[in-house]
Amino acid sequence: MIRMAKIIKESKQEENYRKLDKKQKQLILNAVNKFNKFEQHIYRQKDVREVVEAIKLIAEYAGQLALDETEHWFDGVTVKKDVKEIKNSVKVFEKTANEVGTLQHRLEAMYEDIGNKLSRYYEIADLDRTIPLAPKNNK
Repeated sequence: MIRMAKIIKESKQEENYRKLDKKQKQLILNAVNKFNKFEQHIYRQKDVREVVEAIKLIAEYAGQLALDETEHWFDGVTVKKDVKEIKNSVKVFEKTANEVGTLQHRLEAMYEDIGNKLSRYYEIADLDRTIPLAPKNNK
């Protein structure tokens, strides 16, 4: 019986510990209300694929220019080796960017999922307006 009394006492202490005061509740409501402000950090402004394509073109043309100029200024063997390494690095860069793109889509989906579930219970302000802070009334 002593064990049971101890368990009940600890349970009551945990229950009281989990209760939030008015100030804590308001802080949580404020944070949830501003959930959409994270959007600017979650969604990328420019697509990574555009950057990859630009870097591929730069590497291709710069490599060709370096090879064309080799006969006059540069050591041809070194330039060919460097151009080949640049091409290999661009391939790895492109592969990594594709992986980042996949993870980015997953990140966006999870962000939306969290927002949708929070919005079942709380008001979340649109980015261009604010809403009174209170739990959602589910009537």
